[in-house]
Amino acid sequence: RNLPKQAVGAEVRANLPRLIDMHLANLGLFQVGDTKIGDHTVRGISGGQKRRVTLAKGLVSGANVLFCDEPTSGLSSTDAEVAVKRMKMFTKKMGVSIFVVIH
Repeated sequence: RNLPKQAVGAEVRANLPRLIDMHLANLGLFQVGDTKIGDHTVRGISGGQKRRVTLAKGLVSGANVLFCDEPTSGLSSTDAEVAVKRMKMFTKKMGVSIFVVIH
């Protein structure tokens, strides 16, 4: 669609709660949606969940292309597999192109 920039912003803002809930559910984060992320002094969500929150932030912004540098670094093999599967799902389901560096 060729909408004015202000209209796109207003449309995104109007749909933001729905978009957030959809991405939280798609990334397996809905159950921790009201949990603090936490840091080294405050316990919060897990490392894998933090990585998925970062991915959700990129998706909620409406980006068509995401660049992910080491999205699985420091994750357990299970969490890394979940992260990669979710990224693959978004490329198919939402038409988002995701470039990933993993080594």
